[in-house]
Amino acid sequence: MKAKPGVTPPSEAGRPFVGVDVVDLTDPRARDRSRDTRFLDRVFSPLERERIRSADDPALEVWILWAAKEAAFKVFSKLHGELPVFRHAAYEVTDEPGLPVTALRYGDSRLALGVETHPERVLAWAWNGGAPEILVARSTVPGALATLGLDPDRERWEAARFRPRERDSIHGLPSALVRLLARRDAAHMLGIQEDVLSIECPPGHTGLRPPYLHRTGTILRNADVSLSHDGRQLAWAVRVARSVGG
Repeated sequence: MKAKPGVTPPSEAGRPFVGVDVVDLTDPRARDRSRDTRFLDRVFSPLERERIRSADDPALEVWILWAAKEAAFKVFSKLHGELPVFRHAAYEVTDEPGLPVTALRYGDSRLALGVETHPERVLAWAWNGGAPEILVARSTVPGALATLGLDPDRERWEAARFRPRERDSIHGLPSALVRLLARRDAAHMLGIQEDVLSIECPPGHTGLRPPYLHRTGTILRNADVSLSHDGRQLAWAVRVARSVGG
């Protein structure tokens, strides 16, 4: 189904979606890009570029806006039923009168945004609809290994921890760890056993398949999950809406 910006397929209307993105500020790739005019022109709208220029910390503001756009794109990917065109500058972070939080605009659609900053990371999350029941969490790869009691040699635990369709979506140790942590939190929020949950992606290219929560093989319609990892940083978000049947 080809969806225009701001148009949600009827089958997705009312679904609770969430998106999350993390940037590892200690990674060499996260160097200061606030003076890279070609990068700024390609990624940010004129209003966002002015926001960067006037920020107390322009280098940090770049990654705040970047993470917000990435998180929002994950929500719109599910709302539209397919991957929309990701032209970064078309996704604009904006402070709008009457909205209780910062928002992101894409076409005629708006998403709510949350942002957390830390000397080592930027974390952003986006969601559609009204008041959310959202858990947003983060860890590092070493911290996740310690929390889960795992050996970094993935061959020793992967087969026992994941169903085949989950393993198909994994592309490295951070990808595996963030799924385990998100699945654990989703089970707690839903009040069900973790062993009936899985986080699976539809068929397609690695990295271009949004994750969905499944319960005994069926996609949950009352809950959503989003995953992110960058460098040593891991982040995940789980959203549950009690009013939508699952």
